[in-house]
Amino acid sequence: MTRIIFYSDMPGGEEWNAGRNIEEHETKGMSGSPNSEDNKPNAAEDVHNKPHTLPSVEEESEAKKPAQCTSNPPQRTQQILGSFNTIIRQTLLKIQNAIVFIDRHNGVVTALATIAIAILTAFYVGYAKNQWMVMHAQLEEIRSSSTQTDKLIAASTVQSEASKISAETARQTLIASQRAWLGPNDAKLDGTPVVGKKLNVFISFHNTGKEPARNVALMVDKNAVTPMEEPAGIFHWKNLIFLNKCLNLKEREAGQIIYPSTGFASVTFMSPLQEDIIDEDIVTGKKWLMIEGCFAYKTFGKTRHSAFCYFYKAGETQPDHLGVCFYGNYAD
Repeated sequence: MTRIIFYSDMPGGEEWNAGRNIEEHETKGMSGSPNSEDNKPNAAEDVHNKPHTLPSVEEESEAKKPAQCTSNPPQRTQQILGSFNTIIRQTLLKIQNAIVFIDRHNGVVTALATIAIAILTAFYVGYAKNQWMVMHAQLEEIRSSSTQTDKLIAASTVQSEASKISAETARQTLIASQRAWLGPNDAKLDGTPVVGKKLNVFISFHNTGKEPARNVALMVDKNAVTPMEEPAGIFHWKNLIFLNKCLNLKEREAGQIIYPSTGFASVTFMSPLQEDIIDEDIVTGKKWLMIEGCFAYKTFGKTRHSAFCYFYKAGETQPDHLGVCFYGNYAD
């Protein structure tokens, strides 16, 4: 090692080397306390008396070497594994102590477990009851809602039916106000009934509606009725038979058209009487002459019917204006 010696500039030209200075400094440090006032060096003297040395080349190379890592990886791994084994041993020891405790106090543990099960069972029963009550309330609400829905459906159905009835009524009213209405307004004989005399019956009819009656067909029947037949219901029974024939009467294609009438304007239809129907009982009034008729016509695309009944009784009715029967009159 090379040591470099500096000379101080102090007067007297005394020579100081670094080794002597260091030796004296160590001797002074050992002889006195570092904190005593006598051992404190003078700052001016340190500046002038301390030799200035530079580090050697070997010291500089040693200082520049990087610090070596002092850690030991295998030793660190062993420390981690040791800590892990300690934790496992402590855990197993606690489990062993717990098992020993349970084994020693088996009855107490069983009793505590039974109590815990009873408490949990009671809690579960209460919870189940609450759930049942909630579900029951929801079911009642659903039933109430369903009942209200059924009522709404029923009300809607009734309203729908009422609307249908109202619409149908309005349609029927419109048809009734605009359709054709064909019916008789009078009937008469062209003379007084006499045995062996030919007679004709004249029937006047008119259309009181607002549409023409199309494809008109007419049917007339003449019968003699005794006074005893009316109380017995025979007269009414004959009317019903004829009415059934009237309802089955078909319109006549390309038949007569009866236009709407104004005022007392009418159309007259003539039908001859059978010669054998006028006998002495008709002439004397012991029998009645019954004249039944039926119209079939088309209006608003539908076939309609009108039935009528007139009678002649000597001494009660006039030949030029026959009486209207109590039965046998119909219109649709």
